[in-house]
Amino acid sequence: MNIAGSNAAEAIEVTYLPDATIRVDGKIDEMVWKQLAVHEDMRVIDPDSMSIPEFATRTRMFFTNKGLY
Repeated sequence: MNIAGSNAAEAIEVTYLPDATIRVDGKIDEMVWKQLAVHEDMRVIDPDSMSIPEFATRTRMFFTNKGLY
């Protein structure tokens, strides 16, 4: 976990799923999204305060040979 004011950054591991297929349609209803880790320890970087943001952000990511999703 990052601590406010710390210069250390924690890497996010992005899963490689070579056989995953999704439709880029603004919906995240494919089963692959439910299998991925949720990353939610976001920090404010502009301005560089490393504070906890006002609004929560949750993200999931994976990549294939075709792109990053």
